[in-house]
Amino acid sequence: RFAQRDDAVQSKIFFRGLVEPLGDGLANLVNHSVTSCESGPSPLAYFLSSLALCQCVHYAEHAAAEGLRLNALRIDVRGRFQMAHPRQCEAIDYAVVVDSPEPKEIVERLARTVAADCYVTGTLKRACEVRGSLVLNGTPLGVFD
Repeated sequence: RFAQRDDAVQSKIFFRGLVEPLGDGLANLVNHSVTSCESGPSPLAYFLSSLALCQCVHYAEHAAAEGLRLNALRIDVRGRFQMAHPRQCEAIDYAVVVDSPEPKEIVERLARTVAADCYVTGTLKRACEVRGSLVLNGTPLGVFD
């Protein structure tokens, strides 16, 4: 059994999916992190958030191993799903937003390494289109695979 702190119960962070209808049975699901104790994440929000969580772990792993400084890291994930049968994921786009004093080339290399090492990203790429983009210190650096 795991002990649970009282303050942790009051500040759980969940992902909530926002569905945007696109017509023709397609919809976008966008992850938003919200603080809530009364509602949990939708299954599709869990699904999309797995990419962000896995990549965050790899960013921490590689940054620590290479002595790189990351002041802040956020990964925004957006999925497009076919809601009619057969239900499927059409595409996933994610944006890695980094605040770091490291040179642009180093952060770009880190982003490519993380995407290549991430089990979730690799698995999803075999099922649908997955595109990543990088924003460094507020400057968009483009899309990478």
